[in-house]
Amino acid sequence: MVKQSPRQNPKLLAAKELFHVKLPKIMDERGLKTVDLTLLIPGLSYQSAYDWVSGNKVPEGPYTAWLIQVLRVEPAELFGPPGGDPNALVAISTPKGVGTQIKLLEERIKVLERIVEQKGAKVAGGTCG
Repeated sequence: MVKQSPRQNPKLLAAKELFHVKLPKIMDERGLKTVDLTLLIPGLSYQSAYDWVSGNKVPEGPYTAWLIQVLRVEPAELFGPPGGDPNALVAISTPKGVGTQIKLLEERIKVLERIVEQKGAKVAGGTCG
């Protein structure tokens, strides 16, 4: 089996395409100013998002399980501490608008890239199912 570099991880590439290309285009076409990430992140329910934002607990579900199983990383490593940044998981209208939210999403992707690179070829070698 040919090993992929961490930056060629199919799930990571798909996430980057979603956040950098598809999401801004869809928002622009529909005139959307906010994004509801519960629609974008598999398994992230409104209750999980609320619990995260209010600082009660980290989100649960398939996405979290994927982070832990494949990347060997806890959600807090990607999203920060519970309650630390509500815009990271749920869309809240802010004076700064959609640009801020897109920037936050891009920052999360950069963190994910760095984590994948640190974990090395073991993660990128096709172990993500």
